[in-house]
Amino acid sequence: MIFKTFNSQQYIENHSLEEKGQSDGGFNIPKAGSQDPSPTEAQIKVSFTSFYGDELEKSRKTTDKIEEDIVKYRDLIKANGHRGQIAKLTVSLNNIYSSLKQRINQKHQKYKAEYNSYNQFRMVHELARPCDLKSNTYKAWSLFLVFVMFIVETTFNTGLLSDAIPGGILGALSVAGIVSVINIVVSFLVGRLALTYFINVKRNIRRKIFSIFVLITYICLIFYFNFAMGVFRSLAEKAMTLLDSTAITNATKLAVWPFDDFSELTFASTGLIVIGLMFAIISLLDGYFYDDSYPGYAKAAKRANKAKQELNDEILLSHDKLHSESQRGINKIQDLKEKRLEACTNLAHAYDDVQQLFSGYQDWTKGLEISSNALVNLYRAKNRQFRTDPEPNSFSENLDLEISKDPNKVFPQLSQEHIDDDVKDESTLVAQETVTEEYNQATVELSDLYNSKLKEFEQFEESLDVPQL
Repeated sequence: MIFKTFNSQQYIENHSLEEKGQSDGGFNIPKAGSQDPSPTEAQIKVSFTSFYGDELEKSRKTTDKIEEDIVKYRDLIKANGHRGQIAKLTVSLNNIYSSLKQRINQKHQKYKAEYNSYNQFRMVHELARPCDLKSNTYKAWSLFLVFVMFIVETTFNTGLLSDAIPGGILGALSVAGIVSVINIVVSFLVGRLALTYFINVKRNIRRKIFSIFVLITYICLIFYFNFAMGVFRSLAEKAMTLLDSTAITNATKLAVWPFDDFSELTFASTGLIVIGLMFAIISLLDGYFYDDSYPGYAKAAKRANKAKQELNDEILLSHDKLHSESQRGINKIQDLKEKRLEACTNLAHAYDDVQQLFSGYQDWTKGLEISSNALVNLYRAKNRQFRTDPEPNSFSENLDLEISKDPNKVFPQLSQEHIDDDVKDESTLVAQETVTEEYNQATVELSDLYNSKLKEFEQFEESLDVPQL
């Protein structure tokens, strides 16, 4: 109820209505033949009409809101916004599609360039076999093998040298670590950087000569260091047994050229040499097979593979983006459908509000008439008690507030929206059916649009020339 009820009791108290009736009656006001109301009656009428005007003005916000809501909901229901949505989604889809094609073409051109470079490498180096690219797991195990051999050899050599070197464990560990670096790390690097060129490269004479020089130097160093360590251990162990410091110094000097003292080798020293050479050979081969053995072949293949993977990733990403755009469009028309159906319900509620407004207004004005006449009758009853003259003719008539009781005249902007429940229910049902039908048509149209674009993209994807490595 947006209209307040007039507080008659408060009016009686504030205006001393009964006392005025008594006072006016004592002075025979109004006169017996008068047709005009008394000042008190006129004041009652003014109070009620003023109250009526104030309350009607206050109700304007509510009535204006109802009117705005009806216009808003009706426009949303009537306007087939799906057409505008599909037009915008079509533009957005075409822009996204063009951008995706451009990115894929760039990735494709990059792959073709890398593939041509890879093929050129094969042709120049007369390689008929495919590149033997090793996986990251294989490489990790290969490096792990190097690490394990380094730890094992260092530990084993430290144990064999600890009794033969004056420095004890620490001295033996430092010497064993140096030898392990040469046997394991250097061997791995020589296998990767020199042996591969020596075995595979035929045309690059300078590289070939350089790799031969490195390998010869490496072989000499490996044999020298391992035999020197073996001879040194034998001589040093013998000197430690005799507790001869001069002999230990001589053992160091003799080990510089170990080839004259092979006869001094012990079983432990021989084991030291064998383990060192064995681990060196394993590390050499491990480095050789760490990746494709032909120098530069793996790098060319990796570049081509990376470019191909980027192309495949871009194609998959494009598929995802197109499907996401499709889902976004479906969600948009679904959201609009829900908003329009909600508008149908809200419009029905707005019609209910108009019904309540009109019926409430009629009840309110009727109540004002009853309340005003009740106050007038109270005044007249007191007036009669104290009159000495006959009562005026106006006392037999009801007070007319002269206010409109027809809500269609008071709220003309809403008069056409005042419909009964049957008309309201029928119009709501028709509106809901229209919204659903337009949504279904938009769904079919949008689905055809996206399916057509996805098919076009698949044809574009098939048209790409992506040679296999």
